[in-house]
Amino acid sequence: CLPEQVHLMGFSLGGYLAATYACRYPQRVCRLTVISNTPCALNESELATRRSTLNWLSNYRYSGITRAKASSMLDSKTRTEEQIQRIIKMDAELGADTLIQQLKATTNRVDLTSKLGELALPIQFIVSRDDPLLNKQWLTSPALQRKHIKIKTIDGCGHMLPMEQPEIIAHYLKGVTDVEF
Repeated sequence: CLPEQVHLMGFSLGGYLAATYACRYPQRVCRLTVISNTPCALNESELATRRSTLNWLSNYRYSGITRAKASSMLDSKTRTEEQIQRIIKMDAELGADTLIQQLKATTNRVDLTSKLGELALPIQFIVSRDDPLLNKQWLTSPALQRKHIKIKTIDGCGHMLPMEQPEIIAHYLKGVTDVEF
């Protein structure tokens, strides 16, 4: 049984899903935190990559995320072998069927910019300045320049913020925003 209102948080694709939920059911959410995601439509390059990946997966056996791809999700200055292996292991645990379903179900996304701007609840985006998967231009949208929306940018990490900077993420989630890192 869920409480009447929740502090909803999502990382990566989960961030898009959390933002979608908050837009559809704002009365159920008292605060929204989106980590490593910009809840908008995917650009044409990403759409083409996904179509190509799905086509490849329909013809060949998926053998898991490559080391190079896992490595690219981490900041080049701070990545460790342990982090790379953790990403590879997470991917292996999910497997090909989950990847295919995820790609099919999440490729056609609605841009949530205006809906998020209209919500009457605190929203924070926690992103990496160097995340290769984010639409950085989306973060500067005038619709997001509202008092209830905070965009917190972290240096020295890639897409995997909770893995790369867990202490900073924990402070932001606890509402401690005046800590210097």
